[in-house]
Amino acid sequence: NASDTCDGLTSEKVPSEVTYEYTKSGKKCLWGFQILDSMPRIQWIKLGFVSDRKLGLGSRLSSTYSDCRRIPVPYHSSPEDVVTDYLRCLREHAVDILKLKLGSSMDNTGLEFVITVPAIWPDKAKMTTMVCAEKAGFGEASAVRIISEPEAAAIHSLRASNPHGRKVGETIVLCDAGGGTVDLITFTIIELSPNTRLKEEAPGTGSLCGSTFLNRRFEELLNDRLSSLPGWERDTLDEAMHRFETVAKRTFNGNTDDDFMFPVPGIADNQEVGVRRGRFRVTGQ
Repeated sequence: NASDTCDGLTSEKVPSEVTYEYTKSGKKCLWGFQILDSMPRIQWIKLGFVSDRKLGLGSRLSSTYSDCRRIPVPYHSSPEDVVTDYLRCLREHAVDILKLKLGSSMDNTGLEFVITVPAIWPDKAKMTTMVCAEKAGFGEASAVRIISEPEAAAIHSLRASNPHGRKVGETIVLCDAGGGTVDLITFTIIELSPNTRLKEEAPGTGSLCGSTFLNRRFEELLNDRLSSLPGWERDTLDEAMHRFETVAKRTFNGNTDDDFMFPVPGIADNQEVGVRRGRFRVTGQ
C-alpha cells in the first residue's frame, strides 16, 4: 500500500476508487482520497475482471447494499482501462514518495513491485491484472509479479506475529478479511530459510463479503431509524458513519453488552429511537 495524502494527513490504505474530470484540456483521472466525499466514483474496480457467477453470494450482497455514489464504468472506457488508470496513479505517487524519502540515491535503487489479488481470482483475471500493471508502467525499469492476498498475509503473519518462529511442515489456516473480499486458504510451510515457501494444501475460497458491507448495513440501520426525523441531513449520516468506521467497528470485541454512542447533529432528543443530546445509542446486540 502506497501512502496517499489528504489535507496533510497520511494513510497507508487508499480506497481503490476512480473518477474522471473532463475539461477543455482533456480527461483527468482522480483516485483514492483525491475524490471528494460527495463526488460519484467507480468502486471495486478490479471486480470487473471476474464474472458475477464466480463471485456468487458477494455479487448479490453488493447489489443489496449499494452505495448511492457508485457509477458504472464510463462509456468511453472499460474495466481494464479504469484499473490501468488507477495503477498508473498509484505507481507515480509511490515513486514520487520514494524520491522524496531517498533523494538522489533513488536513481541507483532497484524496484520490485508485488501486486496482490484475491484467492478466488482465476488465472484469466490474474493475467488481466498483469497486463494492466504493465500498461501502467510497473514493468518499466523494475520487476513486477503477482501473488494471492492470503499468501502475502500468511508470509507477513509468519514473520511478524510469532516471535518464537514456526516449524517446517506445520499447516496453517488463514482468513484474510478485507474490505471487499474475504479469503480462506490453507498453507503448509515448506521452507523458512533463506526464504519463506508455502504450499497450498486446499483450494482457496472466498466471497465478496468484506467489511464494506458492515458499513453499508450500518448506514441502512441509520436510514431506517433516523431518516424520517426532523433535522436529518447528509452531514448527520456522515458524522455517524465516521464514528462507526474509526471507533465502533475497530473496537467492538463481540461483547453484546457494550453499547456505542454515535454523533447525530441536528436530531432532537427522541427516547423512542435512542437519541439524546445529539447522540444515538446503538446496543452491542
